Parts: sequence; C-alpha cells; structure tokens
Amino acid sequence: MSLVAVTGIRKEYRNKVVLADVSLQVERGERVALVGPNGAGKTTLLKIIMGQEVQDQGQVFLSKKIKVGYLSQYLTDLDVSEDNALHLESLHRLELKMRDLELAMAENPAHAEDLLVQYQKEMISKLRKYKKIKQSQSREKALKKFEEKAAENLLHLKSSENLEKMQGPKLRFNDFDHISHEVMSCHHLHKAFGDQVLFNDLSLTIYGGEKVAIIGPNGCGKTTLINMILGKDQDFEGQMKFGAWVDYAYIGQEVYFDDEDLSMIDYMTQDKVDDKEARRRLSHFQFYGDVVNTKIRDLSGGERVRLTLAMILLQAPHCLILDEPTNHLDLESRIAIENALKHFRGTVIAISHDRYFLNQCINRIVSVENHNVVTYKGQYDDFKLSHMVLPKSKEARDKKRLSLEKELNLIEGIPAGDMTDADYERYDRLIEAIEKLKVS
Repeated sequence: MSLVAVTGIRKEYRNKVVLADVSLQVERGERVALVGPNGAGKTTLLKIIMGQEVQDQGQVFLSKKIKVGYLSQYLTDLDVSEDNALHLESLHRLELKMRDLELAMAENPAHAEDLLVQYQKEMISKLRKYKKIKQSQSREKALKKFEEKAAENLLHLKSSENLEKMQGPKLRFNDFDHISHEVMSCHHLHKAFGDQVLFNDLSLTIYGGEKVAIIGPNGCGKTTLINMILGKDQDFEGQMKFGAWVDYAYIGQEVYFDDEDLSMIDYMTQDKVDDKEARRRLSHFQFYGDVVNTKIRDLSGGERVRLTLAMILLQAPHCLILDEPTNHLDLESRIAIENALKHFRGTVIAISHDRYFLNQCINRIVSVENHNVVTYKGQYDDFKLSHMVLPKSKEARDKKRLSLEKELNLIEGIPAGDMTDADYERYDRLIEAIEKLKVS
C-alpha cells in the first residue's frame, strides 16, 4: 500500500485554478521532489497532504502507520528547537547540490540531456549498491522502477524542450550618475542578548558600488547586523551610521505587505504609476492579463519576492539590502536577478548561503567570526581558499590538492583573450593553496 496517495485534487483561490485533477502516489522508500515555477501550487499540494489546506475536490490517503515531519519554507510555520538544527543543515547541503545540477542544465541546454543521463546513471549506480535493501528481488524491483521513470523523464525533456525555451523575469536596474563614497560605517559595536554576546568591538565600513555579502553560521548575528544598519534594532553600544542620503530598498527573508487584500495592480499603482505602466512592469516579472488582479495574500513566496522586485525597480534605489534574496525564487527568477545584480552599478549588502550567488554577484566578503568580522576583497571561493584549513591526514591533503589542480587546469585552458580579472585572481589563489598543501 502507498504511503501517500492523492486522487483528483482540485484547488482554486478566488476563481484562479491552482491545482486541477492532480493524482499522485508515493511508495515506501521513494524520494520525491515537487518542481515547478513560482505559483504552480507546490506548497499548496503539500499543505493539502498535511491537512493544513482543504481541497475543493479529491481525496488524500495517508498510511495509518506513517509518521510525518514537515519543514516549511516560512519561519512562522516552524517550531524551532535545537533538535532540528542538523536537519536544516543537511537540507541546505542537499539544496546546494540540486541547485548546481539545475544551473548546469539551464546554462547548457544543448547538453541538458547528457547531464540528466549522467545524473540518472549515478542514481542507478547508488541503487545497485544500496545495502539497506536486503533482498535481491526488492533491489532489482526498485532499480527497474527508477530506470522506467528515468526514461520517462528523458522522453519528456526531449519532447517539451523546456530547458531551451526557459525564460525568466526581465530585470534591469536603472543607471545613475552619482555613487556615494561611503554608504555605512560602524565603530566599536557591542551587541548582546542577555548573556549571549553577538558582537564585541566590531568596526566596519561599506563603500558605494561595493557588493558585499555577510556570511557566517546560523545564529552568529547576520540578520541582527542588517537590522542595526537599517535602524530597526538600536539596542546596542557603539556608533552606527547609515547615510540618510542613501536611497535604498530592502528585501527580507520573508516578504510582508501592509495590506494583503490589495491586488498586485493596486499595489503597483499606489506609487503614482498609471495602470498601463504598472501592467508593463508586472509583465516583466511574468505577471500577465487577469493575474495582476490576484490578491497579495494569495501569492506564493516566490511571487511575493517578484512583486517586491517589480516595485523596487520602479523606485530605482542606489543601494539594495537583501536577506537571502534567492530563497523563494524558482530557477529562472534566480538567474534573472543574479544577471541583473552583476550589472547593477550601486551598492549591494546581502546575506546569503547560496554559493553560486556569492561567486557571481559579490566582490567583498564580510565573515562574522568570534563576535567580530573578517573582510576579504573577492568572491566566496577565493575567500574559502585564503582561509583554507589544512586536512589532517596526508591522504585527505592529496585528495584536496588533486581537486584544486583539476580546477587549475580548467583555468589554464581558457584562451588568454578570454581571461577575466577574476580568473587571474582565482588562478593565483589556486597556486598558493596547492603550494600550501604540498609543503604541509
């Protein structure tokens, strides 16, 4: 019997059909991913299965002996405790692996089929070695089912060519003539919550045009530092100056609106923009036709971020302050915002765990360590190399060295005319790290 089965599920929100005749079975041992663009109904389907939403039609069946754990994308849905910290960390690592695969397929649509086949071969190989399936018959049955599903996925990829036709939002920030020399500065900051000290004698300056990422482990104070910069948190010792002349926009981890009953078009026309221009702006973020009349409260997490970005582009700020900006976005939207930020001439102050974002959109790393910060001019991978901790065993050091040498060979294969400043800097960092490993 299936662990989970849904049949004929239909769900509407104010005459907008989100799910129509959805049927799905999940068998014991399967690991299922729901994928699709923002607003497709992924979270709605999960909430229906969990009993947190009521479907308009259809049925949901759960095995009587099943135990369900649920991790929401929204912090307000989480019962945060120490018990789930390791699970959150493992999920984050899995998300990064999946993101690497998605980006590789999106950036190389001509080779998408090869990438998918390679991924399927790896999964099949793992299934063949899966020792927890003790009976040979069960192992072969699982393998056969996966191979059939892989063939089905590949056929769909060939017929639909979704990757080649994929188009994301059209993002482009306005150019401007003047960039402030100094955006923010703080001196000798001390911040604590009771006996828990977050910052001690912290000093930092961020200059106009810099694209800064604040990184560090969960709970180290990254979001608190952003709130102090914005003036939301003033309970600290020391000096904090965020220029009153700085025209900035902020997107937090969760996006809230003052009036959730407004439609998207009403929200956009609040800022003295006529209906035609508002619709044009919304279309750049893939909101077309009657969709612009959707109430804000009915939007998914990713759609809320896209609507906020549409308004930000209207305001044309010189500084963007972003707390995990790519969290709720689908792949097309992530690529679009990353490309736009690469060409943005203003200042970016961002918190992110997204390695691809940190390497593509950032030119200065601010790492929160030991109640203070360490700053580094450059991208995330170069920062990690410069702060590389040597593996203890010779075997581990040799493995790391071979990995870095492989990356070095790839850079050496780039024609001299195509080498960027970032490539040259990365090359030098790799040489230093390899030498460091050789002499250790």
